[in-house]
Amino acid sequence: MRLKREAKAIRKGHVATALEEHALGICALGGSFKDTAGQIFSVSVPIPNVRFMHIRSTCESLLKAHLQFIQQMIWIA
Repeated sequence: MRLKREAKAIRKGHVATALEEHALGICALGGSFKDTAGQIFSVSVPIPNVRFMHIRSTCESLLKAHLQFIQQMIWIA
């Protein structure tokens, strides 16, 4: 059930988080956007776990802002 809730939140524009789920010592933030054809693309930002908690909120905000910017540029073009 938790995985379904997380997937639903991510689809609504929230950032996905991986806490050493893929590689030890590496955490990551990720998000996605669609092009005009409806294809989905993703962006992942790996961060060493020793720094992750200190910079997580800043990186989340920056990732969201950049994903929104990309989405806007795609639909303007």
